[in-house]
Amino acid sequence: MVAHFHHPLARKLAAGFGAFVLADLIVGLTAFSVISLATLWYFSLSWIRLAQLSEVHHLAFGSSWQLTLAGIGACVALPLLAATVLLAIRAASLPRRAYELGR
Repeated sequence: MVAHFHHPLARKLAAGFGAFVLADLIVGLTAFSVISLATLWYFSLSWIRLAQLSEVHHLAFGSSWQLTLAGIGACVALPLLAATVLLAIRAASLPRRAYELGR
């Protein structure tokens, strides 16, 4: 059985709650993605720096494929981080649209 909202206040409240949930979802997913990508970028740069320092002091550290993966991670994470922030800024208007659609 589907509930129908006949009262205008009930429709506004339901639309407001829906918009709030959508905004919370957007912020949460953006925060998780930004933190994960920034961590990957920092870890990759740190791995490259450690490899350079170990080479200067003639110490063995990691292997060449690990250094290659760190370089790929550092190059890929930064554009993805920028794309994530850009998409989050664009998605910020969705809760208002959802609210206006639900009213």
